[in-house]
Amino acid sequence: MDGIDLSWFASIHPELYGLLGTVLIGCKRIFPLIRKNIEIKQSTLDCLIRIENLTKESIAITQENNRIIKTLATKDDMINVLLKKEPALAVLNSSGSIAKQGIS
Repeated sequence: MDGIDLSWFASIHPELYGLLGTVLIGCKRIFPLIRKNIEIKQSTLDCLIRIENLTKESIAITQENNRIIKTLATKDDMINVLLKKEPALAVLNSSGSIAKQGIS
């Protein structure tokens, strides 16, 4: 089948035939734009999924680091108790590392 012969339609309703041609040309131009838009949205979605996964990993690492910091501070306090020293306060300084301040 090579195509559809619409000559009979054109002879009966020439104004509708022109309208049909306009619609076909419009579809021919719009569908590639729609496809490209869908591809861009899919690419954006893939990027957002990667960002979400990296954020989840970062949160998990931060939580693990916080747990380690608390454990280290607790161990230092236990050592001080065993040595009959006053427990130290664990304080984060501006660089994010632990600064120990003894209580006297």
